Amino acid sequence: MSWVSTGLTAFISITAGLAAYFKFRERGYNLQLTADEIEKHYNATQFRLNEYSEHGDGKEASRLRLFAQNVERLRDEQRKRELQLEQSPGQKEER
Repeated sequence: MSWVSTGLTAFISITAGLAAYFKFRERGYNLQLTADEIEKHYNATQFRLNEYSEHGDGKEASRLRLFAQNVERLRDEQRKRELQLEQSPGQKEER
């Protein structure tokens, strides 16, 4: 009986450790995606690409305002992904 409980405890510990490890990796992956998107917008702001091309030299304030809006949107999306990652699978099904 004690071997069964010892084996079960070891199995649960290993499973919990693996789950925490992969959750940590997913969090890091999501953070890297957000950082890459922010860098993409930063470069587009500097070189006046894509949606920033409409804002020429005299409109730097509006270009920076658009950049700030995009960064805030990306940060909000990142927060939502982290909240979803923190929820257990049972909580996702209830919503």
